[in-house]
Amino acid sequence: MINLPIYENLTSDSFLEYSFLRWVLTPAVRFDVINFVKEQEEVGLNERNYRIDYAIFGEGIKLAVELDGFEFHGSRQAFSYDRLRQNDLQAAGWTILRFSYDSIRNETERCVAQLQSILAQDSRLKEFIITQVAS
Repeated sequence: MINLPIYENLTSDSFLEYSFLRWVLTPAVRFDVINFVKEQEEVGLNERNYRIDYAIFGEGIKLAVELDGFEFHGSRQAFSYDRLRQNDLQAAGWTILRFSYDSIRNETERCVAQLQSILAQDSRLKEFIITQVAS
């Protein structure tokens, strides 16, 4: 059986989420990582409920990948909420990695490297990292 690419096996609710799957996650890791990725993971903390765009679960790390579109995160209220939300998640043991669409499209290699550097810190997830071969 031939596996489809990661971005065709995980769901995306927006073009920003699709962009992350297509241009960051897919070139960063092998296909098998999808067994440890949960889309729109719901997390209840301190009587608050949060939805994480993509949660990646390792042995010693819970990684929350947050994708920030300016449309939904560009107001003062959203900016403040995002900080409080991130603090709650971090206090509960989550590692947060945030990307914007501009970063994904204009700094793609850097985004891939940032994701891989976090995954490399986990004994399970580091096994999925794709190492780039110099040409």
